[in-house]
Amino acid sequence: MITLVSADWLTLVTDIGSLSLVYCFLLVVYRLYFHPLAQFPGPKIAAATKWYECYMDIIKGQGGQFKWEIDRMHSEFGPVVRINPDEIHVDDPSWFQVLHAGPTTRDRYPPAAKMLGITSAAFSTIPHDLHRMRRSAINSYFSKSSIEDLEAYIHQRVELLCDRLRSSLHKGPVDVHAIFLAYSNDSVCEYSFDYSMNLLEDSGRALDWKMTIDAIASLTPLIKQFPWIIPLVRKIPLLLLRAVSPKLTRILSLQAEMDLEASQAIQRIRRSNVTERPQTQEGKLEGNKPRLFQQILESNLPAHEKTSSRMGQEGFSVIAAGGETVARTLTVLTYHLLANPDLLLKLRQELKCAQPDLLTPLSFHELERLPWLTPVGMTMMNVLHNPEIYPSPHTFDPSRWLNLGPNASQNQHFICYVAAVFRRFELELYDTERMRDVESTRDCFIGEIRKGSRGVRVRVLGERVE
Repeated sequence: MITLVSADWLTLVTDIGSLSLVYCFLLVVYRLYFHPLAQFPGPKIAAATKWYECYMDIIKGQGGQFKWEIDRMHSEFGPVVRINPDEIHVDDPSWFQVLHAGPTTRDRYPPAAKMLGITSAAFSTIPHDLHRMRRSAINSYFSKSSIEDLEAYIHQRVELLCDRLRSSLHKGPVDVHAIFLAYSNDSVCEYSFDYSMNLLEDSGRALDWKMTIDAIASLTPLIKQFPWIIPLVRKIPLLLLRAVSPKLTRILSLQAEMDLEASQAIQRIRRSNVTERPQTQEGKLEGNKPRLFQQILESNLPAHEKTSSRMGQEGFSVIAAGGETVARTLTVLTYHLLANPDLLLKLRQELKCAQPDLLTPLSFHELERLPWLTPVGMTMMNVLHNPEIYPSPHTFDPSRWLNLGPNASQNQHFICYVAAVFRRFELELYDTERMRDVESTRDCFIGEIRKGSRGVRVRVLGERVE
């Protein structure tokens, strides 16, 4: 009997294995010769299986290498390449407007939409019409006019940032990315959730928050390849998960915190039965400006779109992406200004003429009129690095944008920081190398520097007196 059962199991396993091999063989044949994308050029292995992309993003080198493999594909196969069984990649700036032209009906590519491990935020929504509905509920919230209402608050946070740099005067080097992340995250939290984590005032918490954002970035390639990971680990108790994967624990803890914030916002609205307005205070939004969750609750979205779980995911996407993008931009900007003294001198001369008094900040509109502080809209990396559009694209050359005029995007964080910090402080780079500490070498939703890098560090040498 035992022998018979064992034989039956062995036969079953053999049959399953054989069928799996046949299925994989037929699938590869279909993808290479009968798939709708079979006519497009590219490596056969990339067209045959997504495991090639997985290898590039998770195993090769320090991970996140598929972006550079795509560049290599283009150099071999031309501007249009099939990069995996289901995706075409175009490296042609003239086609950018075609891809982003509107109005069109295009669903998002699921692996890209799910890379943050969430499914219900506007960022992660796949169907076109649903994404448009969710995005329309918060569009005005991120408009330039809404951001301009934060002017007093942004100046206030910049002053705290200056205090943080001042506290490092004549001391050891400081990690500017951690400081900028604290600055941007405090601003995002205050604007979106009506509270601040006060990271600028607490360097320990600031470093802990940086580790959380680093965890999100480093796991993004893994989650993109295996989107079922986050739903699976949510079923594991946090205490057990913390022992197995501290990085995943940080992500789930932040998601849980956003769910709680959303739930509390719903309860406040229900208790009052009227729109709750925060008191007007210096450095905060005017009383008639709702926060993120309140904006969603007041919108025309149907009731099932206003649950705490969905709103929590919207909050997670804002706090996970909003702070890091600003911090990374400020970090790279700081490096290039300090690494190019001639350009820094031009900037300071312009600021000195416009702002004779060091302690009297310029308004947003005054800053936007200064040529060397003209905001620049961001597009895809390959478009910005195309030498046909920007000669010597890897050279820091702000003059290439001086004839563009003010941009209607939200760059107030950048120009206020530049105006305050480089007008007031003497800084110098400390043990910072461009290729090691500045240039992106890993694609983790945003470009990440090499593992093991200590980032851009500076010494605060003194305060300027004129």
